[in-house]
Amino acid sequence: MGRKPVPHTLGESGRSTSGHLVLVALAACIVAAGCPNETPAGPGPTGTCVLDDDCDDGKVCEDGTCVTALPSEGEGEGEGEGEGEGEGEALVGRLSVIPGDDVEFGAIRLGVPVERTITLRNTGTAALSIVQMVIDDNDAGTFRSDPTGALNTVLQPNGELGVLLTHTPNDGVPDAAELKILHTGEGQLASVNLLAEFKGISTISVSAETATLEPDLETIDFGDVPVGESRAVTLYVRNDGDVDSVLTVGGATITPANSGYGLAVAGLPRALSAWAGTCIADVTECGSGATACIGGVCVDAAGTPVDSVAVTLTYAPNAPGATTASVTIRTDVGGIVDAGFDLALRGRGVVGQVEVSPPTVTFDEVFVGQTDRRTMTVTNIGGASATLTGISLLFPGAVFSIESTLSFPLDLAPSDSVSAEVVFGPASAGQFNNIVVWNVEGALQNPNTTVIGNGRLAPIAAIYDANDTALDLDNVSVAFGELYLGRQRAQEVRILNEGAAGSSLNILRMAVEGPNAGRFAINPTSFVQSLAGSVNLQPNLPLTVTYLPNTLTGINDTATLIIETDDPLRPSINVALTGRAIRPVVVVSDAALDFGQVLVGTSPSPTRTFTVRNEGVGSLVVSEITAPSIPVYTMTTSTPLPATLAPFATMTATVTYTPQTANVVASTSVEVRTSDLDRGPVTVSLTGSSGGCPPRANASVTVQGNQCVYQCNSTFHACGDSCLSNTSPDSCGNSCTPCETRQNANRGCTAATSTCTYSCLSDARDLDGDLSVPQTIGSDGCEYECPVFPTRGESCNNLDDDCDSLADEGLAADAFDNNGGSGVNTNDVCTSPDNIPDAQEGGNTLINATIYPMPSIGGDDEDWYRVKVVESSATCFPFSDEDFRVTVRLSGIPAGSDYDVSMHPDSNSTCGSQLIAGCKGHLSGTVPANGACTSTRGGNADDGFLLEYDGGCASDDDRTFRIRVKRFSGGSCDDYQLRVTFQGI
Repeated sequence: MGRKPVPHTLGESGRSTSGHLVLVALAACIVAAGCPNETPAGPGPTGTCVLDDDCDDGKVCEDGTCVTALPSEGEGEGEGEGEGEGEGEALVGRLSVIPGDDVEFGAIRLGVPVERTITLRNTGTAALSIVQMVIDDNDAGTFRSDPTGALNTVLQPNGELGVLLTHTPNDGVPDAAELKILHTGEGQLASVNLLAEFKGISTISVSAETATLEPDLETIDFGDVPVGESRAVTLYVRNDGDVDSVLTVGGATITPANSGYGLAVAGLPRALSAWAGTCIADVTECGSGATACIGGVCVDAAGTPVDSVAVTLTYAPNAPGATTASVTIRTDVGGIVDAGFDLALRGRGVVGQVEVSPPTVTFDEVFVGQTDRRTMTVTNIGGASATLTGISLLFPGAVFSIESTLSFPLDLAPSDSVSAEVVFGPASAGQFNNIVVWNVEGALQNPNTTVIGNGRLAPIAAIYDANDTALDLDNVSVAFGELYLGRQRAQEVRILNEGAAGSSLNILRMAVEGPNAGRFAINPTSFVQSLAGSVNLQPNLPLTVTYLPNTLTGINDTATLIIETDDPLRPSINVALTGRAIRPVVVVSDAALDFGQVLVGTSPSPTRTFTVRNEGVGSLVVSEITAPSIPVYTMTTSTPLPATLAPFATMTATVTYTPQTANVVASTSVEVRTSDLDRGPVTVSLTGSSGGCPPRANASVTVQGNQCVYQCNSTFHACGDSCLSNTSPDSCGNSCTPCETRQNANRGCTAATSTCTYSCLSDARDLDGDLSVPQTIGSDGCEYECPVFPTRGESCNNLDDDCDSLADEGLAADAFDNNGGSGVNTNDVCTSPDNIPDAQEGGNTLINATIYPMPSIGGDDEDWYRVKVVESSATCFPFSDEDFRVTVRLSGIPAGSDYDVSMHPDSNSTCGSQLIAGCKGHLSGTVPANGACTSTRGGNADDGFLLEYDGGCASDDDRTFRIRVKRFSGGSCDDYQLRVTFQGI
């Protein structure tokens, strides 16, 4: 950069006189042996000097005057004379500048002073005086020194004087000056060159935001501006270059000049330091010139960020349409003289323009006697305001009318909209037309809205059922009731138009909706034909509604059939659809009723009862229980048939067996027929046999209850204890008195002789032979319970053969008990059951075994078995159930013995402590309350029960159980038969 030009007056020698003449004056006063403290007011007379350099060639400065130079005394003569004769060198003062004669200041910011210090030192051998210091070529006043002016400061040899030099830049041009020091030492004048310049590189920032420097704007878009109005944008030009840089903004211009764009900028040219105008909260954080801290930016009194040039651009279009221009800002950015920064300007002049929506209003169908309305909207889509002065019909009349709450005149700013309604109310069928006129000022046109209306006679929708009964449309429903799962049921309704002749009803939409809509269907799903007004229920549209339950929920399935029509008073009819999926399951408690042997004439006749139970979901209808085909059986039910059983409800059927002929086996069955569609009829078999009372001599017999009661004939009498119990085959004789009782003995009598007879009880013996002595002689009966001498091994005879107080113990076990022939009873506990053959589906497993009394359990025995029931095939109808029945029957129980049978889970963890639950029938005719699989009939009776369980299609339905047979009373060493039957049902 060149040296800043400084205007000043030059003397004859061409040097500046701005401070130099002062030195001339000072030099004159030094020669005159004294100077004032103030600097002389003006330059001295022409020809005055301070230094020899101030004089023309061939002259020297003497006493402040330039004179012709003369040779020094002895100059050129006798050179060398006196040399080395001991004359001393003259003492002189010398002024030196430390650190040197050039001082570089640099520059940081405009208006920010930079200080430098120099030291003036007397390096001579004599004292000198610093008379005056002035800064030459400092017309801009940017340099100053301290001290300055007349000093008259004496410096002894090695004496020093410190000088503070300050430069305060006021523009971006380099500054140069010269500090001149007048003194009395050698040379009399010292000069120090002063130089200050900004060395950093400036860059330009153009932004519309006070706190944002980047990025620079490239385009200013004024948008839509109404013609006749203006819009302004202020830009801020700043220096975002190096901290020690200066940017000078020289000017700004717009091209082309007549495009409607304007520019305002003040104070140019203007130099800008690097921008540092941020603050946090207070103006005290800002530099000079700031009056406030606003939004983190230091601003001046005009609100302009400090160290910035505000350029205000305006756009005032004078005609509609888009216009563009460019603005150029001239700077010395980066040291380039007169660099240009260009921004594109664009904007669009706009005027008011009104549009109506819709341009045509059509009333497709409005029923006679009713009204309909449509909304019309007018919008100012232009950029300037428009005024709506009114709305009117071109053809006034009663068919169309306009309704609005607008007050006129009404100003519409750009993008504003207002609305009004046109109302159509036909008094007759037909088409009507009109035009709505919108009166607008300040717009390009007055818009119109075409109005078309069609009048129509109203239909009346009605729904009838299949029996031609009109349904209440406020509460219309179709109820399907209970329907077996997977079956379907259909009902029909009819849709009619009960409007006036000439009307027509259209079915717009039909749909089934609601939580269970998928279980209901309609056919057809739509109607395209219109229904004319009906006469005698014609014409009509039949609609079939079908219910198909596919999920068992236990609650009603609900949905809504929605019929939408163009009936103006009832556009939608909701038909409630209900139905319930059911799957009743019939369970009969006993598959067989066994009456055993019944004496002919038993009164009352014995009965057996079985229970019919609904264990499914929904009502079970027991339609019939067929009558037994053999007249010896009769049956009654607890509820008249057909009977409806709610879930878990029961009814009973009681069968009476009245045999007519002795020694006849009567077998038949009855069928329980129900609404369980998956199971079909359930068969209950009936079995009984008839018996007669054997004849006894001299006696007649009658049946009382189920006992034969004998009555001695006339002149014949009963005798003996056993005669009284009617168990003696010879019960009556010619004469007899009651036999006396004797110890451990049974009494009897012989009818032919009327003689009392005695026999020892089991395990008792008549040791002294007096058991059968005549009456009244006296007998101690049977004394000793084990009279066998010597003792012998036990045999199955119900006697204590080895006299150890136990009978029939220690006998060899049967094939099941000894578990392989060990002779030791091993299956008498739950944890060690014997495996018996599997019971295949459709077949049975049959075993014969023996009960043995064991000493370890007090003479009682129990046998444990493990049996598996095996399904024949997993093939089945998809989504269907498979059901199975296991029948356990214990038979062949000896007379007088009580054996019981029970079923347990196949698990050692619950071994013997848990009974299988869910049994449906027992030979006893009574099902325990908990449904446990156990039979505890009394002695002499077969025991048994049946278990039913649900299987799964394509799954493994095999089961394994443990069965216990236990002897509670009766003879020992007795055989029994166990049968396990398995069948699908």
